[in-house]
Amino acid sequence: MIKQLVAAAVVLSTLTFSGAYAADLPLPMKALPPPVPVWTWTGCYVGIVGGAATGHDSVTANSGAFTGRTVASPNATDGTVGGTIGCNYQFSRYFVIGIEDDMSWSGFHGTASDQRPFNTTFSHSFNNNWIDTLRGRAGIATWDHAFLYATGGAAFAGIQNSVSGPGGLGASSTTSATGWTVGGGVEFMPIQNLSLKVEYLFVQFPTISNAFNTSPPVGTFTGVNTRLSENILRVGFNWRFNSWLPIVGGI
Repeated sequence: MIKQLVAAAVVLSTLTFSGAYAADLPLPMKALPPPVPVWTWTGCYVGIVGGAATGHDSVTANSGAFTGRTVASPNATDGTVGGTIGCNYQFSRYFVIGIEDDMSWSGFHGTASDQRPFNTTFSHSFNNNWIDTLRGRAGIATWDHAFLYATGGAAFAGIQNSVSGPGGLGASSTTSATGWTVGGGVEFMPIQNLSLKVEYLFVQFPTISNAFNTSPPVGTFTGVNTRLSENILRVGFNWRFNSWLPIVGGI
């Protein structure tokens, strides 16, 4: 009888200990779903751009009795088309920086007759057949795959300034000019390696002095200063090399 009681006590204590130990074991965890990936703007790309541009060339006398007076104000409007290459780096969920270079071609040409008191039988004109901009970009990436950015940097162009008058008189000068540009835009990524953008740029080139004698007025001068500015509105399509690699959303 005593042996049976001892055996029963041993069995009871074993069951009690086992239950307590099992109660202390962690419950199996249900696997959490993976975080939703966010498309990254980090990566490099190539693309095409095209749109329209307007330009204004301010022509002023640089010597003589009418120094500083406006001689002519040629304007031009034309289309542009070109190519783009660049890289971005998204260093947080919301902020993106990058660098971009593009070159565009157009038949940009403007001409205007000289104004009084200068000889109105003469006219001044400009040609700007290509423009290259090298710019930084910085902005905010939104939840709907858009990138809102400001941009600015250097602009390069070959600018030809000309004067012509009766009897075949005329002269021209071509200058490789370096100016500056600033603007902004929005870029949207409908699929992970293609983006579309709309962009505006203001471009200002420095004053160019032309020493040729042109359109003598009552007070003769020996040349003119010209200063070209442009407004460019364009759209672009970029093919992105490695933006298909997702990043996890976060601050």
